Amino acid sequence: MIQYKAAKRPVMVFALLLSAATASAQPSTPSKQQATLPTENVTVSATKSRQVIRDFASSFAAHTQTIGKIARWESGICPITVGMPPDANKFVTERLKEVAAKVGAPISADKLCKHNIEIVFTKTPQALLDNVKKTQENFLGYHDSPEQRDRLATVTHAIQAWYTTATQDINGVIQVDASTAASPGRGLLMQLPCVMFGIPAPETRICTEYQPYARKYNSSGFRLRDGLKSGFYNIIIVADTPKVGNQQLDAVSDYIAMLALTQPMSLDACPTLSSIMSLFAKDCDGYAGGLTDVDTSYLEGAYKMDPEMNVGVQESQIANQMVQALPQK
Repeated sequence: MIQYKAAKRPVMVFALLLSAATASAQPSTPSKQQATLPTENVTVSATKSRQVIRDFASSFAAHTQTIGKIARWESGICPITVGMPPDANKFVTERLKEVAAKVGAPISADKLCKHNIEIVFTKTPQALLDNVKKTQENFLGYHDSPEQRDRLATVTHAIQAWYTTATQDINGVIQVDASTAASPGRGLLMQLPCVMFGIPAPETRICTEYQPYARKYNSSGFRLRDGLKSGFYNIIIVADTPKVGNQQLDAVSDYIAMLALTQPMSLDACPTLSSIMSLFAKDCDGYAGGLTDVDTSYLEGAYKMDPEMNVGVQESQIANQMVQALPQK
Protein backbone atom coordinates (compact mmCIF):
# COMPACT_ATOMS: atom_id res chain seq x y z
CA MET A 1 0.00 0.00 0.00
CA ILE A 2 1.30 3.44 -0.87
CA GLN A 3 1.72 5.68 2.13
CA TYR A 4 1.69 9.45 2.12
CA LYS A 5 3.86 11.52 4.44
CA ALA A 6 2.21 14.78 3.54
CA ALA A 7 -0.77 16.77 4.69
CA LYS A 8 -3.99 16.26 2.79
CA ARG A 9 -4.44 18.69 -0.06
CA PRO A 10 -6.15 21.74 1.46
CA VAL A 11 -9.51 22.61 -0.04
CA MET A 12 -8.59 26.27 0.43
CA VAL A 13 -5.94 26.05 -2.29
CA PHE A 14 -8.57 25.74 -4.98
CA ALA A 15 -10.88 28.10 -3.11
CA LEU A 16 -8.35 30.93 -3.13
CA LEU A 17 -7.62 30.38 -6.82
CA LEU A 18 -11.30 30.35 -7.66
CA SER A 19 -11.97 33.51 -5.68
CA ALA A 20 -9.08 35.28 -7.36
CA ALA A 21 -10.30 34.30 -10.81
CA THR A 22 -13.92 35.26 -10.25
CA ALA A 23 -12.97 38.55 -8.61
CA SER A 24 -11.85 39.92 -11.95
CA ALA A 25 -14.30 40.51 -14.77
CA GLN A 26 -15.00 37.67 -17.18
CA PRO A 27 -12.49 37.90 -20.03
CA SER A 28 -13.55 38.05 -23.63
CA THR A 29 -12.53 34.58 -24.73
CA PRO A 30 -11.67 33.79 -28.34
CA SER A 31 -13.59 30.85 -29.69
CA LYS A 32 -12.03 27.87 -31.40
CA GLN A 33 -13.02 29.27 -34.78
CA GLN A 34 -11.32 32.65 -34.36
CA ALA A 35 -8.06 32.86 -36.30
CA THR A 36 -6.38 35.49 -34.15
CA LEU A 37 -2.80 34.24 -34.25
CA PRO A 38 -0.30 36.49 -36.04
CA THR A 39 0.38 35.50 -39.61
CA GLU A 40 4.13 34.87 -39.49
CA ASN A 41 3.89 31.20 -38.53
CA VAL A 42 6.93 28.97 -38.75
CA THR A 43 7.41 26.15 -41.20
CA VAL A 44 9.73 23.43 -39.92
CA SER A 45 11.02 20.41 -41.79
CA ALA A 46 9.47 17.15 -40.63
CA THR A 47 12.78 15.33 -40.74
CA LYS A 48 15.23 15.65 -37.85
CA SER A 49 18.71 14.38 -37.19
CA ARG A 50 19.22 11.93 -34.35
CA GLN A 51 21.62 14.25 -32.51
CA VAL A 52 19.26 17.22 -32.65
CA ILE A 53 16.52 15.06 -31.15
CA ARG A 54 18.82 13.85 -28.38
CA ASP A 55 19.90 17.42 -27.61
CA PHE A 56 16.26 18.47 -27.38
CA ALA A 57 15.39 15.59 -25.04
CA SER A 58 18.34 16.28 -22.75
CA SER A 59 17.63 19.99 -22.33
CA PHE A 60 13.84 20.25 -22.30
CA ALA A 61 12.63 19.24 -18.83
CA ALA A 62 13.64 20.58 -15.42
CA HIS A 63 15.09 18.20 -12.83
CA THR A 64 13.54 18.00 -9.38
CA GLN A 65 15.39 19.73 -6.57
CA THR A 66 15.44 16.74 -4.21
CA ILE A 67 16.62 13.74 -6.27
CA GLY A 68 17.39 15.38 -9.61
CA LYS A 69 15.04 13.37 -11.84
CA ILE A 70 12.34 14.22 -14.39
CA ALA A 71 8.95 14.50 -12.74
CA ARG A 72 5.76 13.18 -14.28
CA TRP A 73 2.29 12.29 -13.08
CA GLU A 74 2.30 8.95 -11.24
CA SER A 75 -1.26 9.37 -9.95
CA GLY A 76 -4.27 10.27 -12.08
CA ILE A 77 -4.59 13.89 -13.12
CA CYS A 78 -7.70 15.76 -12.00
CA PRO A 79 -7.69 19.16 -13.74
CA ILE A 80 -10.09 22.07 -13.42
CA THR A 81 -10.23 25.37 -15.31
CA VAL A 82 -11.77 28.59 -14.00
CA GLY A 83 -11.98 32.25 -15.01
CA MET A 84 -13.66 31.95 -18.43
CA PRO A 85 -17.19 31.15 -19.62
CA PRO A 86 -18.17 27.55 -18.80
CA ASP A 87 -17.81 26.22 -22.36
CA ALA A 88 -14.32 27.66 -22.68
CA ASN A 89 -13.30 26.33 -19.25
CA LYS A 90 -14.56 22.88 -20.24
CA PHE A 91 -12.71 23.02 -23.56
CA VAL A 92 -9.34 23.65 -21.86
CA THR A 93 -9.91 20.89 -19.29
CA GLU A 94 -11.06 18.33 -21.85
CA ARG A 95 -8.19 19.15 -24.19
CA LEU A 96 -5.72 18.45 -21.39
CA LYS A 97 -7.36 15.10 -20.69
CA GLU A 98 -7.34 14.26 -24.39
CA VAL A 99 -3.61 14.95 -24.66
CA ALA A 100 -2.93 13.00 -21.45
CA ALA A 101 -4.76 9.96 -22.76
CA LYS A 102 -2.89 10.15 -26.07
CA VAL A 103 0.58 10.21 -24.48
CA GLY A 104 -0.10 7.67 -21.73
CA ALA A 105 -0.37 9.98 -18.71
CA PRO A 106 -2.72 8.69 -15.97
CA ILE A 107 -6.17 10.26 -15.66
CA SER A 108 -8.33 9.93 -12.56
CA ALA A 109 -11.52 7.97 -13.20
CA ASP A 110 -13.13 9.37 -10.05
CA LYS A 111 -15.71 12.01 -10.94
CA LEU A 112 -15.29 13.44 -7.43
CA CYS A 113 -11.49 13.45 -7.51
CA LYS A 114 -9.55 16.16 -5.71
CA HIS A 115 -8.17 18.66 -8.18
CA ASN A 116 -4.40 18.47 -8.62
CA ILE A 117 -4.10 20.74 -11.67
CA GLU A 118 -5.70 24.17 -11.24
CA ILE A 119 -5.84 26.26 -14.42
CA VAL A 120 -6.80 29.88 -13.76
CA PHE A 121 -7.51 32.64 -16.29
CA THR A 122 -7.39 36.00 -14.54
CA LYS A 123 -6.73 39.69 -15.15
CA THR A 124 -4.87 39.92 -11.83
CA PRO A 125 -2.32 37.06 -11.86
CA GLN A 126 0.11 38.72 -9.47
CA ALA A 127 -2.57 39.26 -6.84
CA LEU A 128 -3.44 35.57 -7.13
CA LEU A 129 0.19 34.51 -6.58
CA ASP A 130 0.57 36.92 -3.70
CA ASN A 131 -2.34 35.12 -2.09
CA VAL A 132 -0.78 31.71 -2.71
CA LYS A 133 2.50 32.93 -1.19
CA LYS A 134 0.67 34.20 1.86
CA THR A 135 -1.54 31.18 2.51
CA GLN A 136 -0.02 28.09 0.83
CA GLU A 137 3.60 28.77 -0.11
CA ASN A 138 4.38 25.06 -0.61
CA PHE A 139 2.32 25.28 -3.79
CA LEU A 140 4.80 27.73 -5.29
CA GLY A 141 7.34 24.91 -5.61
CA TYR A 142 10.56 24.02 -3.82
CA HIS A 143 12.46 26.92 -2.25
CA ASP A 144 15.07 27.24 0.48
CA SER A 145 14.76 30.89 1.45
CA PRO A 146 12.30 33.78 1.55
CA GLU A 147 14.20 35.32 -1.39
CA GLN A 148 13.68 32.20 -3.52
CA ARG A 149 10.04 32.10 -2.47
CA ASP A 150 9.51 35.70 -3.54
CA ARG A 151 11.13 35.07 -6.92
CA LEU A 152 8.95 32.01 -7.46
CA ALA A 153 5.84 33.99 -6.60
CA THR A 154 6.57 36.65 -9.22
CA VAL A 155 4.48 36.45 -12.40
CA THR A 156 6.75 36.95 -15.41
CA HIS A 157 4.94 35.27 -18.32
CA ALA A 158 1.59 35.36 -20.07
CA ILE A 159 1.05 31.75 -19.02
CA GLN A 160 3.07 30.36 -16.14
CA ALA A 161 3.04 27.22 -13.99
CA TRP A 162 4.02 26.45 -10.40
CA TYR A 163 4.98 22.85 -9.63
CA THR A 164 4.78 20.97 -6.35
CA THR A 165 6.67 17.70 -6.71
CA ALA A 166 6.96 14.64 -4.49
CA THR A 167 9.43 11.78 -4.10
CA GLN A 168 8.33 8.15 -3.79
CA ASP A 169 10.82 5.68 -2.36
CA ILE A 170 11.21 1.97 -3.03
CA ASN A 171 8.67 1.12 -0.31
CA GLY A 172 6.01 3.35 -1.82
CA VAL A 173 6.31 6.10 0.81
CA ILE A 174 5.69 9.52 -0.75
CA GLN A 175 7.06 12.78 0.63
CA VAL A 176 6.20 16.16 -0.83
CA ASP A 177 9.36 18.01 -1.85
CA ALA A 178 8.86 20.90 0.55
CA SER A 179 11.86 22.75 1.91
CA THR A 180 12.29 23.61 5.54
CA ALA A 181 11.82 27.26 4.55
CA ALA A 182 8.22 26.38 3.74
CA SER A 183 7.85 23.57 6.32
CA PRO A 184 9.96 24.27 9.42
CA GLY A 185 11.02 21.23 11.40
CA ARG A 186 11.02 18.82 8.46
CA GLY A 187 14.75 18.09 8.65
CA LEU A 188 16.31 15.02 10.27
CA LEU A 189 18.31 14.27 13.39
CA MET A 190 21.27 12.24 12.15
CA GLN A 191 23.92 10.20 13.99
CA LEU A 192 27.29 11.34 12.60
CA PRO A 193 30.96 11.05 13.67
CA CYS A 194 31.84 13.98 15.88
CA VAL A 195 34.12 16.70 14.55
CA MET A 196 35.94 19.09 16.90
CA PHE A 197 37.89 22.09 15.59
CA GLY A 198 37.75 20.58 12.12
CA ILE A 199 39.37 17.32 13.27
CA PRO A 200 37.32 14.10 13.33
CA ALA A 201 37.00 12.64 16.82
CA PRO A 202 37.68 8.93 17.49
CA GLU A 203 35.26 6.66 15.61
CA THR A 204 33.65 5.62 18.87
CA ARG A 205 32.33 9.14 19.40
CA ILE A 206 29.02 9.76 17.65
CA CYS A 207 27.17 13.06 17.76
CA THR A 208 23.56 13.83 16.97
CA GLU A 209 23.27 16.63 14.43
CA TYR A 210 20.21 18.29 12.98
CA GLN A 211 20.29 18.40 9.17
CA PRO A 212 17.59 20.91 8.20
CA TYR A 213 17.47 19.97 4.50
CA ALA A 214 17.90 16.20 4.88
CA ARG A 215 15.25 13.72 3.77
CA LYS A 216 15.11 10.01 4.46
CA TYR A 217 14.29 7.66 1.59
CA ASN A 218 14.59 3.89 1.27
CA SER A 219 16.33 3.06 -1.99
CA SER A 220 17.83 0.09 -3.81
CA GLY A 221 21.33 1.45 -3.36
CA PHE A 222 22.13 1.13 -7.06
CA ARG A 223 23.43 4.18 -8.93
CA LEU A 224 21.53 3.75 -12.20
CA ARG A 225 18.25 2.48 -10.74
CA ASP A 226 17.86 3.55 -7.15
CA GLY A 227 14.13 2.88 -6.79
CA LEU A 228 13.22 6.55 -6.22
CA LYS A 229 10.61 8.33 -8.36
CA SER A 230 9.85 12.01 -8.87
CA GLY A 231 6.20 12.84 -9.45
CA PHE A 232 3.91 15.84 -9.55
CA TYR A 233 1.76 16.49 -6.49
CA ASN A 234 0.05 19.69 -7.65
CA ILE A 235 0.39 22.16 -10.53
CA ILE A 236 -1.06 25.66 -10.64
CA ILE A 237 -1.22 27.19 -14.12
CA VAL A 238 -2.14 30.87 -14.43
CA ALA A 239 -2.99 32.67 -17.66
CA ASP A 240 -2.93 36.46 -17.80
CA THR A 241 -6.06 37.06 -19.89
CA PRO A 242 -5.05 40.49 -21.32
CA LYS A 243 -1.83 38.92 -22.62
CA VAL A 244 -3.34 35.74 -24.09
CA GLY A 245 -6.69 37.08 -25.26
CA ASN A 246 -5.53 37.50 -28.87
CA GLN A 247 -4.43 33.89 -29.19
CA GLN A 248 -6.61 31.04 -30.38
CA LEU A 249 -8.04 28.97 -27.54
CA ASP A 250 -6.82 25.83 -29.32
CA ALA A 251 -3.21 26.99 -29.18
CA VAL A 252 -3.50 28.23 -25.60
CA SER A 253 -5.05 24.92 -24.53
CA ASP A 254 -2.22 22.92 -26.12
CA TYR A 255 0.37 25.15 -24.45
CA ILE A 256 -1.34 24.60 -21.09
CA ALA A 257 -1.48 20.84 -21.70
CA MET A 258 2.29 20.79 -22.22
CA LEU A 259 2.86 22.70 -18.98
CA ALA A 260 0.48 20.37 -17.13
CA LEU A 261 2.14 17.11 -18.21
CA THR A 262 5.83 18.01 -17.92
CA GLN A 263 7.93 20.79 -16.40
CA PRO A 264 9.92 22.69 -19.04
CA MET A 265 13.31 23.96 -17.96
CA SER A 266 12.62 27.37 -19.53
CA LEU A 267 9.63 29.25 -20.91
CA ASP A 268 11.85 31.69 -22.80
CA ALA A 269 14.26 29.50 -24.74
CA CYS A 270 13.41 29.00 -28.40
CA PRO A 271 13.07 25.24 -28.93
CA THR A 272 15.55 23.66 -31.33
CA LEU A 273 12.69 21.60 -32.76
CA SER A 274 9.14 22.63 -33.66
CA SER A 275 7.25 22.84 -30.36
CA ILE A 276 4.22 24.52 -28.85
CA MET A 277 6.65 25.97 -26.30
CA SER A 278 7.65 28.55 -28.90
CA LEU A 279 4.19 30.14 -28.66
CA PHE A 280 5.18 32.57 -25.87
CA ALA A 281 8.97 32.22 -25.96
CA LYS A 282 10.88 35.46 -26.44
CA ASP A 283 12.64 36.37 -29.67
CA CYS A 284 11.70 33.23 -31.59
CA ASP A 285 11.67 33.53 -35.38
CA GLY A 286 8.43 31.57 -35.52
CA TYR A 287 6.17 29.42 -33.43
CA ALA A 288 3.99 26.34 -33.56
CA GLY A 289 0.27 27.01 -33.24
CA GLY A 290 -0.49 23.69 -31.55
CA LEU A 291 1.10 20.54 -30.19
CA THR A 292 3.59 19.16 -32.71
CA ASP A 293 4.82 15.63 -33.35
CA VAL A 294 7.92 16.63 -31.39
CA ASP A 295 5.81 17.57 -28.37
CA THR A 296 3.72 14.42 -28.54
CA SER A 297 6.69 12.11 -28.94
CA TYR A 298 8.47 13.83 -26.04
CA LEU A 299 5.49 13.36 -23.74
CA GLU A 300 5.08 9.76 -24.83
CA GLY A 301 8.73 9.18 -23.99
CA ALA A 302 8.33 10.84 -20.59
CA TYR A 303 5.44 8.55 -19.70
CA LYS A 304 7.17 5.42 -21.01
CA MET A 305 10.57 6.02 -19.38
CA ASP A 306 11.59 4.12 -16.26
CA PRO A 307 10.95 6.60 -13.41
CA GLU A 308 13.41 4.81 -11.11
CA MET A 309 16.40 5.34 -13.43
CA ASN A 310 18.78 8.25 -13.01
CA VAL A 311 18.12 11.37 -15.08
CA GLY A 312 20.71 10.59 -17.75
CA VAL A 313 19.05 7.28 -18.52
CA GLN A 314 15.61 8.91 -18.41
CA GLU A 315 16.64 11.48 -21.00
CA SER A 316 18.12 8.76 -23.21
CA GLN A 317 14.91 6.75 -23.01
CA ILE A 318 12.84 9.78 -23.99
CA ALA A 319 15.22 10.51 -26.87
CA ASN A 320 14.96 6.91 -28.10
CA GLN A 321 11.16 7.19 -28.14
CA MET A 322 11.40 10.42 -30.13
CA VAL A 323 13.89 8.95 -32.58
CA GLN A 324 11.52 6.06 -33.25
CA ALA A 325 8.49 8.35 -33.63
CA LEU A 326 9.99 11.15 -35.76
CA PRO A 327 11.23 10.85 -39.35
CA GLN A 328 15.00 11.05 -39.77
CA LYS A 329 17.18 12.77 -42.32
